[in-house]
Amino acid sequence: MWAIPTTTVSVLRGSSTDAFGDVVDADTVAASGVPCSLLEQRRTVFTPAEGRVQQVLYFTARVPGDTVVLLSDRIRDENTGQVYRVDSSSQVQSPVQLNDVRLDLRKAS
Repeated sequence: MWAIPTTTVSVLRGSSTDAFGDVVDADTVAASGVPCSLLEQRRTVFTPAEGRVQQVLYFTARVPGDTVVLLSDRIRDENTGQVYRVDSSSQVQSPVQLNDVRLDLRKAS
C-alpha cells in the first residue's frame, strides 16, 4: 500500500429482503482488517436548481491494490463504526507495481 493508512475497514457485501419484500443491505463481511487511508473533504458546488453555491462533503479512500471492492459494496470504518457506500472505484495500472485502489465514498445513514 502506497497511501498512509489512517484506519482499518471491513468490506460489507450482499443484500436480502425484509418482511415487506423490500431489498435491504446485508452486513456480510467480505474482508476485514483492511488498512485504509480515509479522507474527508469539502467541495464548493453550484446547483442551478437552487440557484446558490453550497458546500458538499465527500469522502475518498485508498485500500491496497489486491483488495476486491465492488460498486455495490459498503465500507465500515472499524474504529468509528461509520458505514460508507462505494460510488466508484479506480486503480491506475502500472507494469512495475501494484497501485492502491481509490474509492469515492458517501456516508450511509
